[in-house]
Amino acid sequence: MPSKPMPIFIWRDRLQKIIRRPLFWINPKAVVTAAGLLAITVLLMVTVISGLMSREREKPIEITHSPKSVTATPVAPVEKPKTSVAEKSQAVPSAAVSPAAAPASPKVASQPAVRPKAAADAVSAQIKGPIWPLQGEIKLPFGWVEHPVYKDWRYHAGLDISGTLGQPVAAAMDGKVENVYNDSSYGLTVLVAGADHRLYYYGSLASTRLEKGASLHAGDVIGTVGTTLGESYPHVYWAVKSDGQYLDPAKLVK
Repeated sequence: MPSKPMPIFIWRDRLQKIIRRPLFWINPKAVVTAAGLLAITVLLMVTVISGLMSREREKPIEITHSPKSVTATPVAPVEKPKTSVAEKSQAVPSAAVSPAAAPASPKVASQPAVRPKAAADAVSAQIKGPIWPLQGEIKLPFGWVEHPVYKDWRYHAGLDISGTLGQPVAAAMDGKVENVYNDSSYGLTVLVAGADHRLYYYGSLASTRLEKGASLHAGDVIGTVGTTLGESYPHVYWAVKSDGQYLDPAKLVK
């Protein structure tokens, strides 16, 4: 048998139940949170837009101040030409003072006159050549010799001039004392830088009163004749060096 249709009042009751039932899928907390976030977003947008508008309004204010600073800078260089003009005016009298100092120049001319004399003395000493520092026998000559004590052949860079103990030794050339020292081979030695640009060695001395820096003339006393350990006979060791090479002193004396 066909089913009987349901009465109308039953459909009506079911429809009313559906309408009265709350919407369970809507969460009230989520709605409140979404509304709060929306409000915050709107507030941020308003603040950003207002900030951009305020910056755009400030830009024309900076433009109005910039021309003032530019116009103020050219004023500073205007004072510099005034100072330069004052300096030029001060420089003019200074030129007028310079002629007054001209009479002082003849006084300076008197000093250079001394230098040619010293140069002439050096040239004359170089032309005359050195003198003998001691009058005596040449015990050991310059060059390769057989040593009288050691009995061997060795190179002798100077002359051994024999004398007596305490006999004065003279300077062979004008010059200046460069050093006074004790040599292991030649004993007490005085080194003199000669006026002829040569070095003069005076060794085997018993004594000397000279000190470094003392000025000498040819014939001045260098010291006294003495002896050394290897050469016990009284003598003076005389050597001459030029440009790093030893010369034969006997060939230099004229």
